[in-house]
Amino acid sequence: MGKPKSGRSRSSSPAKPAATAAAKAMDVLAYFEQTLASSPDMTPPIAAIKTLVELVRQSSATTLSELLSALSAAIERLNTGHKHSIPASAGCTLFNRFAMKSFAKDQNFERTKLTLVARGNDFVDSVDSFREKIATVGNQFIQDDAVILIHSYSRVVMRLLQRAAAENKRFTVYVTESRPTDSGARAVESLRKRGIPAHLILDSAVGYVMDKVDLVLVGAEGVVETGGILNQIGTYQMAMVAREKKTPFYAVTESYKFVRMFPLDQYDLGIDVPILADPAMPDWDAAAAAAAACAPSVPHSPTEAAHRVSDMSVAARHAIVEEMARTNPALDYTPPQYITLLITEKGVLTPSAVSDELIKVFL
Repeated sequence: MGKPKSGRSRSSSPAKPAATAAAKAMDVLAYFEQTLASSPDMTPPIAAIKTLVELVRQSSATTLSELLSALSAAIERLNTGHKHSIPASAGCTLFNRFAMKSFAKDQNFERTKLTLVARGNDFVDSVDSFREKIATVGNQFIQDDAVILIHSYSRVVMRLLQRAAAENKRFTVYVTESRPTDSGARAVESLRKRGIPAHLILDSAVGYVMDKVDLVLVGAEGVVETGGILNQIGTYQMAMVAREKKTPFYAVTESYKFVRMFPLDQYDLGIDVPILADPAMPDWDAAAAAAAACAPSVPHSPTEAAHRVSDMSVAARHAIVEEMARTNPALDYTPPQYITLLITEKGVLTPSAVSDELIKVFL
């Protein structure tokens, strides 16, 4: 092909920057998930903030309107369509609020962009100091010879327990297995490495052990306006048992997880709730025939039953667990009346004080 005439070259040039920008558009969800996977200590709200900081840094926007439009689209993407959408929304709301305040204070667009990136990175880097403050605040609630029940694996709960152990406090920890993620096993391993007596218990054994427990410590994926918390499935029933047994139930969480939500019940979380269902059998007739064939040899003890389960192929067990994770909710909502106190880097809060803290942030 011959070279285009200079006039044609000029007339087609305005389309090139838009095409280039579209080609280089940042995949915010991919960056968010990569950020989460890159560090075991990274939480979804902080990963969301880090993603938005990177979006601003990469942005070629030349006006405030363009940048805010890009931020709005990115926030909408991060707030929907993935399993971390609710905790991510806390980080998105916090960053968006800071961005709006920054641009209102300083009309210099380029300077404010640089400020947003610098302050955002500073906030991400300060996360560890939040956990240290919480460990300092919460240490007073752990006494010598205490028996503590925790659920799942919470980074900030781990930090609190490690601080108490470092101060030579003697205590024992029961940890729920926390299905379907089995994150309780990770918590037990982490505690034992630091010389803290820790025992893994069945999720269904919470009521059984509660009489031995002096206090319950749980983390939170989000703290809502009611003063209640969103956390890994199983937290709500643990809180109900604790209240029935008059056992203190403490939510240990960073204030950046406060979310502007006001749920009324488990099904008012603004996300699609998976349908609770048993793992599907590929052939019910074959399953019925197999059950009938096994009828004479019903297991007579838990040990015998366990051996039966162990005969199932690893692939089959893995498929069932994956199906459970897909069809069951990942989070539940614990209403404020079940929570004794919230332990945060801002101090110890009653559930009713959460709305006051949110007002301070968003007004």
